[in-house]
Amino acid sequence: MFLVSAAFALTAACGDGASEKDCKALLDHLIELEAAAGGEGGLPPEASDKKAQKKSHEKVAKFVREDFMKSCLENLPSAQVACGLKAKTEKQLAACDDS
Repeated sequence: MFLVSAAFALTAACGDGASEKDCKALLDHLIELEAAAGGEGGLPPEASDKKAQKKSHEKVAKFVREDFMKSCLENLPSAQVACGLKAKTEKQLAACDDS
């Protein structure tokens, strides 16, 4: 869940505002990055098949969606969302805070 938590830090900035569609895409992307990194919020070993991966992804998204979406929609500039969507690593995601 570190990457999702890091994304909340990104939402501290104000700006032109991201769309709901873009915020949802960012949340999904962050969860995928976290799962790929195998970190604290990574997918469990039994999630090697697509169906289990999707279920695990949905569980994480449901847990953080409301707070993330509110913060993203109210605070995150669309440029940072675009940057976050392009990020392939935690380091790249952290660099979005400077955009």
